[in-house]
Amino acid sequence: MLHLQVESAESVELHWSFGTQQNIGMGVVENLPIPLPPIGEQEEISQFIREQDRNWDDLISESKKSVELLEERRSALISAAVTGKIDVRGWRAESHDAEAELPKVAEPVVNHSAKEARA
Repeated sequence: MLHLQVESAESVELHWSFGTQQNIGMGVVENLPIPLPPIGEQEEISQFIREQDRNWDDLISESKKSVELLEERRSALISAAVTGKIDVRGWRAESHDAEAELPKVAEPVVNHSAKEARA
């Protein structure tokens, strides 16, 4: 590879146009040697890239599904709290420390009589 880099640099220097600003013209660029791996290796590289692309697509899809599920659960939790299906009166957020346990969801309200509701 070092040999190709030296060869390419020499090729550019030979066709370099000098002036107040150094430029590389299209004639130089189109005549530069481009190293390519053998066709078998190109096919292996292409296959690897396709596999990685599928893996990324799968991860993106799973992430989107997870986000949708979390949004649904958030909406359901808010709805349950607003409609009184769960009692959140005494709930307090715990520490925001990354190693702290997640807060437990409040217990659901179970058939309170009208007398208990007024108390």
